[in-house]
Amino acid sequence: MQTIIYENNLKETLKEAGYIYIRPLGNKEHLLKETQSNVLEVWVANKNHASYGIKFKNTDLEFCHSERGLNCTIQD
Repeated sequence: MQTIIYENNLKETLKEAGYIYIRPLGNKEHLLKETQSNVLEVWVANKNHASYGIKFKNTDLEFCHSERGLNCTIQD
């Protein structure tokens, strides 16, 4: 497992982080696709949280869990 250290910038854009936005899931949850592995991940809107996150529209997304058994086959 690779350890990634984020210096001075704990928030990245979808593109910088290597994700594609798929769709909202409701209840502040969003479905993203990791572009290298095509694994689907659920992220939740949590503006100004302290940990690593993804900047999306007017909020920050925080990782919740991945759907490792589900690979995305949606055409980009």
